[in-house]
Amino acid sequence: MGTGEPNAGDYKPSRDAAGLITKTVRRDTTGTWDKSWMVFRYYTGNPGTWFFHCHINWHLGAGFGAVFAEARGIAEQIYCDPPKEVVRVCKKSHVNVI
Repeated sequence: MGTGEPNAGDYKPSRDAAGLITKTVRRDTTGTWDKSWMVFRYYTGNPGTWFFHCHINWHLGAGFGAVFAEARGIAEQIYCDPPKEVVRVCKKSHVNVI
């Protein structure tokens, strides 16, 4: 994992890869600078849907969030179908639903 300096622009492997931390990170939060980049990794052995987001409320409203679907086939066997209201809201928001 790593972050660029302020105003570093996009991540460039030729410039930035050497500075990435390859050991396990013990915190589940990080910060990044304006007009810069962040690289993160996460363990994918936990089936389900996981919300990745910013903790600044207006950032979330601006779209700074994502949902990762891990091991979808296994998760479908473990968990029940989503509530109908969730499916309705997702479809209205043009989000693909299982």
